[in-house]
Amino acid sequence: FYRFLYNTVGRDYAWVDRKALSDSELAEIIHDERVEVWVMHVAGQPAGFFEIDGRSAPELVELLYLGLVPEFHGRGLGKWLVAESIRACWAHKPERVIVETCTLDGPAALPLYQKMGFRPYARKQKWVDVNPATPKG
Repeated sequence: FYRFLYNTVGRDYAWVDRKALSDSELAEIIHDERVEVWVMHVAGQPAGFFEIDGRSAPELVELLYLGLVPEFHGRGLGKWLVAESIRACWAHKPERVIVETCTLDGPAALPLYQKMGFRPYARKQKWVDVNPATPKG
């Protein structure tokens, strides 16, 4: 189910990092007690998800992935999902919550994150292979 959500939500935005992971590598990440995957349903259908990760440091929670299934774009759900993800992050009482976005993400992503209180703190350049290796199984 996670791969379905990740691939569906990230298909138009070059989400590839998790595609090359084997099932066991992926399971090790998403079943870690410091990682949470939240799924939003609308009328019984998965409409989006977010993943938060507290593995890097006890004082930090990262909003790692967040997005909507394409059929649910344009309904005002993104703002709600971002707000819920922020609440979920702060529930862990970190000193800082971060989110990373990029120019491949939807054009509304950065402005929405900024509207919800995030501010840019760093910029980096990274090349992404949009055709990663097939998962190892």
